[in-house]
Amino acid sequence: MNERLLTLYETEALLQAALSVKGQTIKAIAEAIGLRPNTIYEWRCGRNRLSAHSLERLLQYLQRTEPDRLTQAVSNQTSIIN
Repeated sequence: MNERLLTLYETEALLQAALSVKGQTIKAIAEAIGLRPNTIYEWRCGRNRLSAHSLERLLQYLQRTEPDRLTQAVSNQTSIIN
């Protein structure tokens, strides 16, 4: 098996893609993981960076609540993991 872990850059790109897929609102997601919605909006626009801890919480939350959203993001963004 030739699996590898995603880099921080790849994880950010995957999460950006996942948030573009129709699903829960950014406001609902931010509140669920303890961030202000504006923090995620600014991250998506490139005005700030999320900490590795915040990225991990976001990834775990999407894995638990919206795994199909992540699956679709991976299929739409295969170039980020190749």
